[in-house]
Amino acid sequence: MFKFCDSPFNVVHIHSNGDVSPCLCRSWHKFGVVGNLYKNTLSEIFNNVQMQEFRQTIQDQTFAHCRKDTCNKLWNLDSIENFDHIQQPKLPTIVYFQDLDYSCNLKCPSCRTGPIYSKSINPTSKYILDMIKQEYKIFDQPVMICGDGQGEMLASSTYLDFFRAPDLPQCIRLGINSNGNLLLKRMDLLESLHQRGQIASVAVCFDAASPKTYKKIRGGRFDMVLAGVEQLVRLGINVTSQMVVQRENYHEILQYRDMCLKLGVHFIGLQKITRWKHMTSDWWHHNRLDNNLNVDYNFLIPALKEFKNTPNSSICGGLETIVNSFQRSYSIKMED
Repeated sequence: MFKFCDSPFNVVHIHSNGDVSPCLCRSWHKFGVVGNLYKNTLSEIFNNVQMQEFRQTIQDQTFAHCRKDTCNKLWNLDSIENFDHIQQPKLPTIVYFQDLDYSCNLKCPSCRTGPIYSKSINPTSKYILDMIKQEYKIFDQPVMICGDGQGEMLASSTYLDFFRAPDLPQCIRLGINSNGNLLLKRMDLLESLHQRGQIASVAVCFDAASPKTYKKIRGGRFDMVLAGVEQLVRLGINVTSQMVVQRENYHEILQYRDMCLKLGVHFIGLQKITRWKHMTSDWWHHNRLDNNLNVDYNFLIPALKEFKNTPNSSICGGLETIVNSFQRSYSIKMED
């Protein structure tokens, strides 16, 4: 039996400068960039020598370019008997945008130091999205377009223009990431896309399970997020959720899970906070989860274990690493 990860075979990650890397997230691997959309088409990049080399590390079972400390998929791989039936599409069936448009209606400290918002359409982002429309114009398989990791898709004029485009290929299914504060405002658009069968899911990043914590971390309207999610669920739109775990909210992990179950969320996820360039040392040392004297690991570790055992849920590789490190440390102390 072989451990199999399908990401190198059907997923790419596209950045605002046109760089393309394998997998859903650039931090999940050490391989780097495999091409640029200003130099080659997506089809050319997806089938180039670099991508074939990455796929080979799955087939030879070395996973040489993968990072277990950040990738959550490596902890939950399926087993297959052989690779004979693995089909390679001509284009990726999942396209993820990490930072195509930074525009957002909020200014969360974990993401930025101040507001970043523009009503104008970003010409660079538009070029990439127009290329996507052209590449998938006659594609014969459903393709998931996901994003955006560093902005609010429902606040972005560029993304909204893409969503409303009359020539949006029918094969496209949208995976919309949102902080949830604009769900009610954009509900007509979301319902229209849903009726056309072009929404795969809406992923809402809660980052809290109470108005007080949400106000501290996000600064938005927690009640509007809940109302928006409730409306999506009533419409039959698939809702998933995420929570970026840090010092200020780790105590609400299980409350967050219970809240999502009550709302009817389809999939519930946890991600460990990572350090971005804009974070000051003081802010990072206060909010990080690793080696933080103000984090109660005797609460955090059991809570993560209980969360992971919840159906239709997962924790990221970084949180898995914290659990395993704590367990190893505890085992050594017991032996001593």
